[in-house]
Amino acid sequence: MLFLEVEMRTRLVLAVVLVVMAIAGCAKKPLSVADLLAKPVYDKEVTVYGEVVQSMSCRGEVCGFVLSSGDEELIVLYQPTEITQDESGALRFVELAEIGDMVTVTGELQAGDGSFPGGSFWASSIERME
Repeated sequence: MLFLEVEMRTRLVLAVVLVVMAIAGCAKKPLSVADLLAKPVYDKEVTVYGEVVQSMSCRGEVCGFVLSSGDEELIVLYQPTEITQDESGALRFVELAEIGDMVTVTGELQAGDGSFPGGSFWASSIERME
């Protein structure tokens, strides 16, 4: 009888571990912009994908662009890490994405304060898709 109880506990623990692993795996799957905005996840790191449809000029030390997928748009903000000098000698931040690029962006959706509809997405990493 004791053997059966141990076996049942082992199966239960294994089942719980598998469920937790499945949930954790789903959380890492990139979301479309439409999926994220349909069921917003605020203040938690997520990855979204889409096409860069508009570039926003850098202000201060913040650059941005508009990411689109599934007929929805999301403003992505990031702090650039590289600076270059143009022909006139002016210093400029190197933008990490250009119009038409397909990208995946990892970061956090911040609740809207009225500045941006649906809030803004603060990127911690931006990668071009091949």
